[in-house]
Amino acid sequence: FPGLALGAHIGKTLTVTDNMLMAAAEILPLLISDKDVAAGLVYPSLEDIRSLSAEIAAAVIKTAADDGHAGEEAAEQAAAGHEQLLEWVRKHMFTPTYSRCAACHSPACRLSLPTLHATCMSICVQLRSMLVACC
Repeated sequence: FPGLALGAHIGKTLTVTDNMLMAAAEILPLLISDKDVAAGLVYPSLEDIRSLSAEIAAAVIKTAADDGHAGEEAAEQAAAGHEQLLEWVRKHMFTPTYSRCAACHSPACRLSLPTLHATCMSICVQLRSMLVACC
């Protein structure tokens, strides 16, 4: 659950409680769209992962605040109501932007994500073998 981790992180919780896990699990089926239900999905579609994660994070923070496990700012946001908490969560979410190629840093490069993934995997395999060889 990316939303669970997001909620625990920005909520500045020192622990992830059973109640926080239940909050994440209980909100998830409520986020399944009619389209997803019609398609026979039991989990929401990943097309909306950012909005799903924000909703789950808000539920986790609200529960953490109710149980006294949230940081001061997160508890204040939770007390202000769902919409304000949700907006606060969204403001804290990382938004990736890819203005240049991650591999060569050239704005003209058009390496695809699968190509970058394959390159990264190759580097990881090489690093792993080097670590095994030296240790």
